[in-house]
Order: sequence, then structure tokens, then C-alpha cells
Amino acid sequence: PVLQIQGQRLDALSNARVKTQAKKIIVKAMEKDLNTRFREYTEKGLMCLEAAYAGNEEEAREWKKELEKNFGMEVFMAPLSLSVACHIGQGALAVAAAKKVEVE
Repeated sequence: PVLQIQGQRLDALSNARVKTQAKKIIVKAMEKDLNTRFREYTEKGLMCLEAAYAGNEEEAREWKKELEKNFGMEVFMAPLSLSVACHIGQGALAVAAAKKVEVE
């Protein structure tokens, strides 16, 4: 399953048969969000991407490279917290968009 969190709600976004298909679905959904919901901030260069993984660090490094290539921006990568990883299992990959903090 491909899941999404909007605010505090976790919903199913889609289902995929293989992980490569799931990653394409995730990238497409993130592109849509950056170009619609977050467009104002994306155009100003105020968005950043964060990625996370459970278990497979080598796969996570490849996911990070794929995201950086697709979106043309640096991606911060970290392992998922244990409280999340224990529920979704080994091999999970995630990406999130966040607005950069403006410092005056």
C-alpha cells in the first residue's frame, strides 16, 4: 500500500504490486503537491524534501538519489522512528515536503 498523511489523517493513496511502482506513485503525488498545494512556496524556493526509511540503508541512499534527481533539490534522509517502523515493517520508504523556516 502507498499511504499519505494530510494534517493528522493517515489515508490509503494507492496500491502497487511492486516497490518501483509504489515509488513512481509517491513521486507523482509529491510533484502534484509541490505544484498545487505548495505552489506559492515552491516558486519562492521555500520548500524542502525529507525522506525516511526502515531497515535497508542502501536502498534508502538510492531512494534519496532518485528523489534529488526528480526534484532538483537536496533531500534530508533519516531512519524512521522505531514507533513508526515497528508498525510498517522493514523496507518502508517515505518522503515529506516541508516549508523552510524564514529567518529575518
